Amino acid sequence: MAKKYQQNLRDKLKEHFREHPYFKLCKAVFMAFQEECSTMVMTPEELFEDASRTLDRVLNNGDFTAELCQDLWIDKFTQYRERDEKVGGKEDATKTEVAVLFYVVMYALQAVNHSHYRGTLQRTLHDSIFKLYYGDNIKKCLNVEQKLREPVNRHAQDMMAWMETYFNTTESLADEIYKLFHPDNKAAKNKNLKKEIIYYTLSYNCPEEKLRVKRISAVEQMMFGWKWIEEPQVADDFYHFFDGKPRNCNLKWIGRPVAILSELLKQLLNQYYMVKIKGVTSRSIVINQFGKTPSGNKERIDAKEAQRIQWVIDLLDYNKPLPLPKNSDNEIFDNAYLAAMQAVFAKELHITRDLNRTYK
Repeated sequence: MAKKYQQNLRDKLKEHFREHPYFKLCKAVFMAFQEECSTMVMTPEELFEDASRTLDRVLNNGDFTAELCQDLWIDKFTQYRERDEKVGGKEDATKTEVAVLFYVVMYALQAVNHSHYRGTLQRTLHDSIFKLYYGDNIKKCLNVEQKLREPVNRHAQDMMAWMETYFNTTESLADEIYKLFHPDNKAAKNKNLKKEIIYYTLSYNCPEEKLRVKRISAVEQMMFGWKWIEEPQVADDFYHFFDGKPRNCNLKWIGRPVAILSELLKQLLNQYYMVKIKGVTSRSIVINQFGKTPSGNKERIDAKEAQRIQWVIDLLDYNKPLPLPKNSDNEIFDNAYLAAMQAVFAKELHITRDLNRTYK
């Protein structure tokens, strides 16, 4: 009975996702590997289901280290091995199944129009495959990937078109599959409604509290002056946005385009003074904290806005001195930047008392 039910689920998934680019990619990679290892127990449908969950995890996390890759490899090998042993599957076949999973996720990241995902994360996954599957055997790796090139390239354009939309929305393949398998489950229907929203914040690691207040205060004044954000109703909200604790800071982004916010957060998260926290990515903050759709289109950011992003980066760098306000006729600083600096140097700002003042 269980086997028949599993076949029904496979048929349902195959019918629903038959024309989906990622399903086609999974099937193509699977078939190429099946020529290398005909004893695999995994099916293309099972691969697609697991690859969808894993891809969502990588895209939402945004920081997949070699250590996390190794942990994932061990977890998947253990999971697949328990299943394969029930039908007499061989250990080498199980190892191949994990490699297939890693490959399809890696090729999906290749379709992301974002240098971190298609560069750093893709290389991390590939390094893990090379070490854990091929055992550093370069010749074997080259032979297999040569056979993969044609089937992967065949679906590259469709994958890029799909990923352009998928990467910039909160849609989830894993959720779609779950709903497909549980159409009559009331809990499943309300799954997204009940799903906890995590309001990620930045963890600014400035060692001196007074200096921390000064720099965050200056950044807030500038972002408000540039009409990037609405003035917070509660003074502490902007300050708490940098404390690293999940919290709805009620910040309203009104800047245009949203690519400015995405790029600002991306650069901030790469700075040495920001503590890396699992799950905290520019994408997750843009979506959950600001309720916006992320945009990686840097071409929409003009030179003026790029300069402003750099000012924010520099101002939060506590190892750099705060710039003195300038009053000359040849003032080159942005007006909001100058006003923020004048506010900072006018007095010792107190975060709960002075941040709502308007400086002209």
